[in-house]
Order: sequence, then structure tokens, then C-alpha cells
Amino acid sequence: MTVKPAFSVIAALKAAFGFVPTGIARAWFSLGLLLIVFGLYQSGAVPQAAHPVLLLASVGLQFAAIGALYRVAIFGTYARAEGLGFGGLQFARTEWRLIGATLLVGLFWLMVFITLSLVLAVIMSASGLGTETYNSPAGLFQELRGGQVAGLVIMALIVLILCVLGVLSLKLSLYQPATVAGRQMISLNALNLSSGQVIKLLVGYGVICLPLIVLAYGLQGLGDHWSGRLIDAAIGVLFVLPVTVGFLSSAYKQIMDLRASH
Repeated sequence: MTVKPAFSVIAALKAAFGFVPTGIARAWFSLGLLLIVFGLYQSGAVPQAAHPVLLLASVGLQFAAIGALYRVAIFGTYARAEGLGFGGLQFARTEWRLIGATLLVGLFWLMVFITLSLVLAVIMSASGLGTETYNSPAGLFQELRGGQVAGLVIMALIVLILCVLGVLSLKLSLYQPATVAGRQMISLNALNLSSGQVIKLLVGYGVICLPLIVLAYGLQGLGDHWSGRLIDAAIGVLFVLPVTVGFLSSAYKQIMDLRASH
């Protein structure tokens, strides 16, 4: 059995955190506009009727920002030749490819989710548990506390399904850098790219999430105030987005280099 080469998660994380200032500097316009749109939405100052417009604008700006960041992370000084716009604001073939790949990946994930949910529903229905038990989390938890075998089995199935969906999400996570780097739409082919890399991808995401967890704990005092939501939006746009792009880009480039050398 051939063991596929695994990328260095430490190198990918170093590249990810080091990429944040570079990504912001070269995609500042698209990131800034995205943050303004999020800020307007979170402030509550915009009429409800304008929310669909803000939502559409946020989606377009997200793909523009992601496209810009991946161009910079993958192509470096050649990013402008690959279509990088002023301040990272552009909407070209790369962005449309990213949208198409995202829709295909999302549809596949949804199909798996629906299939597993139907299987779970059939098993729960045939388990003999009361309707009130499996129609609410509280009822299922009560069944579990009671030590009923059916409740334990169903809880184990739920955990298993969540694990399957989580692993699937990790295995599909390289479709964006692959789409930008390959200059073509890559969707389910990303499953092959991430083969044997799931644990390292999980570790990388875990490390990236650690500062966010600490920060979220520190912002608890703000509650649901609009300022707290605005800080969350700023963290998402100016940290989560570039650091994630940096991590996945580094992982993708390492994997491709390793495969080319074997």
C-alpha cells in the first residue's frame, strides 16, 4: 500500500500567521468593503428592506476577497498577472470558478447530510422511542440519562454522523486553493488532494481556532451588543479569512510539491 506524503502542519501554520499582514496589505480594499458591509448589517442602522442587498453585496465581496487572498498566497509577486485587482477588488473568472466549485461542494455535502439524516430518522423511528424523545434534544438527553439502550445507540449514531460530516468538510477544504492554482473549477477532486491529510488539517484548524476561543471568552461582557458583533466581524474579515487562506494555500502547495517529488 502506497502512503501518500503528508504536509508539514507546523510550516503551514507559520505561513498562515505570517500571511495575515501580507494578505491584508494586498487585499485591503476588498476586505475593507466587506467589513463595512458587515458593519452596516450588524449596526441595525440599515432598514430591513436593504438587508437582501447587503447580503448579496457581502457574498460578492467575500468571493472577491477570497480570490484576491488566494492569488497572493499562491502566486506571490505574480498575483497581479493572475488578475489581482486594485486593493484586491476584482471579479473575474477565478471568482466565478470559486462560486461554481463552492456550489458543487455545498450540494455534495448537503446530499450526504440529507442521506445520513434520513438513515438516522428511520433508525430512530424503528427504535421504539416515543415521539417526544426524538423530536427534541431534551427528550433524547432524558432518554440517555435513563440509561436506555436505544437512547445510547441513537446518541452514538448522532456523534458518528457529526464526525463523518466533519471529516468530509476537512477532506473538501482544499477545493478553493486547488481551483485558484489550477485555473479551473475543482470541487469533488479535492477529496483526492486531502487523502491522508485529514488529521493535519484538523490540527491546523484547531490551532487557528484557539485564539478565537480565548477572544470570544474575553468578549463575553459585551453580550449581544452591536459593538461586540462588529468586533466579531472585524476578527472574521481581518484575521480568520487571511489566516485560513494562508494555511490552506501552504498545505496545498506542500502537497503538490510532495506529490511531484514522489
